[in-house]
Amino acid sequence: MQAIRATESTAGEPTPAAPAAEPPPAAAHGSMQEQSGDGDREPAAPVVGALEDFQRLRVLLVEDEDFSARVMQVFCAKCDYTVQTVRSSEEALEQLAADKERPAAERFNLILLDIVMKGMSGKELLLALRVERVERCVVMMSAIHQRAMVEECIRSGAESYL
Repeated sequence: MQAIRATESTAGEPTPAAPAAEPPPAAAHGSMQEQSGDGDREPAAPVVGALEDFQRLRVLLVEDEDFSARVMQVFCAKCDYTVQTVRSSEEALEQLAADKERPAAERFNLILLDIVMKGMSGKELLLALRVERVERCVVMMSAIHQRAMVEECIRSGAESYL
């Protein structure tokens, strides 16, 4: 395996993304104000956290299709995320085992996981991660638009489905 950056297409150890741009003013990332019915402004709850949290995302992309992997790598690069791409669930398990040895700040905090792959499917990997209590945010990805599959993945522990 080789080192990659979000803009590369080979698998291996991740490298840090380009330095993040200055975050926008506080009102643009978590402390936004919303208009109430009487004209007063009251604080809105942060949707998912401050923008800075997302600039530190370390993504494990599990995708066996070259085109789909490249699209996700480019997207991650535009967001200044660090991404490591593997082509199978088995490779993902290897990377997650190695991830345990890294300092907490360098571990993956998001797994983008294709459902349909040769060998162990993404859904099978998701179940294995939950059995082993791997605490990472998992977002399933697929061109399959079956409601039952989406619901099954969410019930199995995925945070979301693309």
